[in-house]
Amino acid sequence: MAENITSVLDRLERASIDRRRVAVADLLHAFSGRLFGPMLLVPALIVITPVGMIPFVPSAMAMVLVLIAGQRVLGSAEPWVPRRLRERSVSRARMVTAFGRLRPWAQRVDRLLRPRLDALTSGPMQRALSLVVVLLAAIMVPLELVPFAAALPALAIVLLALSLTANDGLFGIAGLAVAGGAFGLLLLV
Repeated sequence: MAENITSVLDRLERASIDRRRVAVADLLHAFSGRLFGPMLLVPALIVITPVGMIPFVPSAMAMVLVLIAGQRVLGSAEPWVPRRLRERSVSRARMVTAFGRLRPWAQRVDRLLRPRLDALTSGPMQRALSLVVVLLAAIMVPLELVPFAAALPALAIVLLALSLTANDGLFGIAGLAVAGGAFGLLLLV
């Protein structure tokens, strides 16, 4: 059974108890196999917020999403992170403080998400869902011309990212349903 987000935070805190600093590479390793989902989530959430109304923000986030999801489509097991970023470190005290702030949110997400219908989020389906994310990111660019329209494919990406993060096929189905609406909206524009 897959670990929930709160368990990953707890495990990382325990594993670093005897260290003063924690490298970004250690944080990335803690989420091994599940990094694509969280990395897709952040740019998609930016598009949904009011920041997404700023011209060219949806297009910029779409490029980021294509770069991340495209790696998975091409078969990469882990997203590429520049070496300079991987080698950076943060004090353990700062990490613990950040985790303290993240923990309530992680617990909320953990209550919603759980591994279910995992056939929809494992194996080749991860690449297929990542391809859908690439296509959704591509349609965000023309939809940016219509106020709030880019938020619909971004919402689908959020649902798909959560699905990939937690191996939750139910969220994958919801993401695909919203994606269908986003592609339909593109035809109307």
